[in-house]
Amino acid sequence: MKFTRKLLTASLMSLGLFAAATSLHANEINVDIGFEQIEFSAQSPTVADGHTFVPIREVFEALGFRAEWNPAVQTITLVRGETVVAITIGSNVFTIDGAEHPLETPARIIKDTAMLPMCDVLETLGYYVGWSATTNTIQISLFPAFGIDHRPADNFRHFATDYAFLDWGIIVLEYDNGALWAMQFRTGNLLKSTNQGESWAVAYRFARPINAIYADGHGNLFVATTLDRWAAYATGEVFKSTDNGESFRHVLDIEAGAPMRWNIASQNGVMFISEYGYKWLDNNARRIYRSLDFGETWTTIFEPDPANDYHNHKILLTENGIIYQSIGDGWNAQIIRSTDNGYTWNIVVRGLQPTSGLVFDTHILWGLDGGPWHGIARYDRQTGEITRALTLPPHFAGHSYDMVAAHGIVIAMFLSYEGYDFPGSIFYSRDEGTTWHLLGYIEKPAHFGVGLNHIVSDGQYAYVDIGAPVYRDGIYSRFRGTLRISLINEVQEEKDEEN
Repeated sequence: MKFTRKLLTASLMSLGLFAAATSLHANEINVDIGFEQIEFSAQSPTVADGHTFVPIREVFEALGFRAEWNPAVQTITLVRGETVVAITIGSNVFTIDGAEHPLETPARIIKDTAMLPMCDVLETLGYYVGWSATTNTIQISLFPAFGIDHRPADNFRHFATDYAFLDWGIIVLEYDNGALWAMQFRTGNLLKSTNQGESWAVAYRFARPINAIYADGHGNLFVATTLDRWAAYATGEVFKSTDNGESFRHVLDIEAGAPMRWNIASQNGVMFISEYGYKWLDNNARRIYRSLDFGETWTTIFEPDPANDYHNHKILLTENGIIYQSIGDGWNAQIIRSTDNGYTWNIVVRGLQPTSGLVFDTHILWGLDGGPWHGIARYDRQTGEITRALTLPPHFAGHSYDMVAAHGIVIAMFLSYEGYDFPGSIFYSRDEGTTWHLLGYIEKPAHFGVGLNHIVSDGQYAYVDIGAPVYRDGIYSRFRGTLRISLINEVQEEKDEEN
């Protein structure tokens, strides 16, 4: 098999892109740091001589630097920890810790403010700088753009022939009608891309961090936010948009924690949300909510005795209106089912605690979160019989937090928690889970985890919500974001080799 090392640095900003903003007025140009907009007190970004100049002090102070101005030599010094940056008005060089670096465009004074096109300095410091034409915004990432050192010990070998890391902290959670929807890690920023993750724009800003994004297939977009998904008190909220993310209305308060993406399901206007949260806390993670009007109004339809350690995992709907809800962990692990739209529930499987699932005509594939074995269970929809669809081979284990089906191919992921010595892995099946093949695995040091949490497909690519170690500058660093992989190409190469 051929393995290429194709990485996406996600539309790195060039001075030419800044120059493209020359027709804008100064007050139309915004600057976001980590998608948080800077409020400029005096001089705003402005275009001069084909370049966009940004106030030096306010941008670097937002990045945690202390700014000192020396009028005698016209130099602004920026200090953060042991890093010292010096920029002199009119000079074609700047210094970092005394080392000189070139500036394509020197800093200048505009209306008593020291200003500079930021690309050269910020990218030398390791930041990513981008331009959003949609919002007229210069975007500065708080984290460096990741370049991975591909050595023989490259921890992404055997993974995919065509893969790319999207920007650090951008986590794709939904695809709907030509658009990818993502949350920015630990913020309330809802991001949208219409070009398969090549560039992003802020669609909406919520007051609390986003926990889940869900499109119901009827033009409605739902976003769940929370202060703490494991909280034993009302911290979660659900919002609904009917105008493609332009505006949102509050539609539901979650009594405890918040739903994950796998806690939401809908069918023909009937929608269900189950609380996730953390088990072993009073009043936590046990309810299921139902809406009969496309998420406008809600009722609580399931709330077990508080003595039970309920911990809701995957909720699934079948084409005939039957609802399945998997529950973990430990002694209470089970799958419950309702055949009357959630009015009554029965236990149909004990001892399994799946966190992912896919419905087929004759069976359901359940991805296991631990339990009797590591792998995939097959549930016969007629008989209720449970069999092993996939038992992970030797040297592999893990928890299956999500699965997806695209072009007749089922993709299942298995994460590896910190401290385990097995890799994170992805397996695939071309026959609805009867036989399985290893697509790829992600090696790791034992003290790092490999989180493979959600997977979304647009038909051409799969977008994996991933937290993993990458080997960079001689050490392992943590990457948190989205790995985009061309699964169809990869699976086709595997098929060609087998034939």
